[in-house]
Amino acid sequence: MGSMSFLASIPALVKVGIAFALIVGLNRFRLHLGVALFIGAALPVLSMGMGPIGISSAMTGSLLDPAMAALLLIVAVILVLSRLMADSGQLERIVTTCTRMTRSPRMSASW
Repeated sequence: MGSMSFLASIPALVKVGIAFALIVGLNRFRLHLGVALFIGAALPVLSMGMGPIGISSAMTGSLLDPAMAALLLIVAVILVLSRLMADSGQLERIVTTCTRMTRSPRMSASW
């Protein structure tokens, strides 16, 4: 029980930072991004002492949240637009134009 009290004493922001570092590290070692995200998301949840019922309740609540539906729709539209722009050559034109305008590889990479 001592380890649970230690985990509970760690600030949530630190737990999220550790989870993010874990996701990046796992992805760097070529673990599939979906698996790395799942493992990284499980770490803070488990460290907060949530049981299976709490986890399923949180998942259900977030899936039914209208903000989640809006976020999913926005991400889907971005992915579709990105694919359409890449297929039509517009994406390459935007990158070329930005590169010409900035003349700096670092600046054009930020676009």
